[in-house]
Amino acid sequence: MLTRLRGAIERLASNGGVVRSVVAVRELIRREGWREACRKIVRVVDRQDRYQRWIDAYEPERDDAFQPLRDELGQLARLPLISVVVPVFNTPAHLLSGMIESVLGQIYPHWELCIADDASSEPHVRRLLDDYATRDARIKVVFREQNGHICAASNSALELVGGDYVALLDHDDLLPRHALAVVAKYIDAHPAGRLFYSDEDKISGQGVRSTPYFKPDWDPELIVQQNFFSHLGVYESRLIREVGGFRAGLEGSQDHDLLLRCVQAAGDRAVVHIPHVLYHWRVIEGSTALDIGEKPYAVRAAVRAVADYLSADETGTSVEAPCRDFPFIRVRRALPNPVPGVRIVVLAHGDDTRLDACIRSLFEYTDYAHYRVSIVGPCSASMDFLSADDAARVTHAGRADDEHHALDEVIEAGDEDYLCICDDAVRLFDRRWLAELMAQAVRPSVGIVGPAIHGPDGRIHAVGLITLPDGTALRAHAGVGSLGIGYFGQAVLTHTVSALPGACMVFRREVWRETGGIDTAASQGFARDVDLSRRVIATGRSSVVVPAAKVMIDADDGHRTTACPSAGQERDESCRDRYYNPNLAITRSGATFEPAFPPRIGRFE
Repeated sequence: MLTRLRGAIERLASNGGVVRSVVAVRELIRREGWREACRKIVRVVDRQDRYQRWIDAYEPERDDAFQPLRDELGQLARLPLISVVVPVFNTPAHLLSGMIESVLGQIYPHWELCIADDASSEPHVRRLLDDYATRDARIKVVFREQNGHICAASNSALELVGGDYVALLDHDDLLPRHALAVVAKYIDAHPAGRLFYSDEDKISGQGVRSTPYFKPDWDPELIVQQNFFSHLGVYESRLIREVGGFRAGLEGSQDHDLLLRCVQAAGDRAVVHIPHVLYHWRVIEGSTALDIGEKPYAVRAAVRAVADYLSADETGTSVEAPCRDFPFIRVRRALPNPVPGVRIVVLAHGDDTRLDACIRSLFEYTDYAHYRVSIVGPCSASMDFLSADDAARVTHAGRADDEHHALDEVIEAGDEDYLCICDDAVRLFDRRWLAELMAQAVRPSVGIVGPAIHGPDGRIHAVGLITLPDGTALRAHAGVGSLGIGYFGQAVLTHTVSALPGACMVFRREVWRETGGIDTAASQGFARDVDLSRRVIATGRSSVVVPAAKVMIDADDGHRTTACPSAGQERDESCRDRYYNPNLAITRSGATFEPAFPPRIGRFE
């Protein structure tokens, strides 16, 4: 193990630098412990090896590999001019040349490169930019007389824009050859789209690609905690002008701020995800590709951008800066005052010992002022451990042959506006579990909310579900350690999912009535959970998982086993869960968040 770990650290150092790698490993050990850190380091390197094999297999750089895409471009109804906007300041010559050459190498010819130099003091910058502008008329350059930082420089570059769409590119990053061609394809295919974003990866000084981020489709919940839109972000030029371009004072998070203001103006339906790696983010010292802590002003700007965006529609919401133990923006939504009532419906399955443990934990670990409990299903437990006041809050519906009918009776008999359906296998251990769920459930756009479900060993059992074409699902992030963050933070960040496990969920009473509640006939695997979530989504509301709300399941939930797809299903586009990228694997071991062999989408689809 030590030999393998040493080799893994050496590999990481070759990609990101020795000092950076040592700091990262030390922080990982501090946060997750030695044993878990070792496992994660080896897993990261194994994933890197897998990604290199994936690149070799599915992203060949031979010129003839791009001919199908060239042929498709000739069939497009429109070929928009795409303006690539780049602010520049004292960029090292080799990085600046590399960036420009990556644009010159695009197989899509209808572009212009709009560069604003922010009064660089290094003489090579002007010489190099003048030389490139002389060589290709599509390269436009403005030299600012005074340094104004990145927002001012970006706005100067925007003044050069003559295209229909703007693609934002950092001065030291790279575009793969097919990037703008695929963007043009998606613009043509989505005429209502005004904002487009792609997947991305990182690239070292040695040209080694790593750490691909195969992103979910557009998620209004995730975007306020993590700017997954960048990179590659492409904006309708008219939309950027409508919102006034980049805002001074938001330096370091100017892209996130611009995006949020554009979404506010255009709406969520205007955002289109391109599930292909179309951007290579340089891993160099001082880059936020490595550590946003290197630019503390960027952290402050990110908090301000999100707070300003949320303040337009929400009151009582606080935004907290990333910290060592939670390296993401944290959004805390306030509950109404007084808090709404919740009817917690515990589904009993005939095991009084299990039911007893569930009810005990519920009353011990629920820090929420207004709730009552109803038990549906067989129950002969005495509940004598409850105080008189707590016992008065519990009712038992008795044994019913029809669980759906019994649920309906209990729900219609109560007067609470919100329902929490909870399996008797669930154990509560975090006092704020219900408050965290309710803070999301009270939002009009949200239809159903669920917690992160942990196993008895502390590892994650499920953070939402990944749906399959047969109506069943796989548990997301299963096996992640109690201190792990999962795939790009998704095990700890509130986000939208296609379905939630039925072991614990919260929703409005009106949602239950509109959707007809749980279909008890759909009992195979997670089928009833997927069915309910789909009916909720059909009402125009979302399904949201809240990892800050934690519950435990005392054993593998046997009556909700998962199903695995066949090889044929893996290639079926209908199996695409919007929030699980088609470049990520679905195998017989589950949803691995590893590169898929083969991807469920073609290279240029």
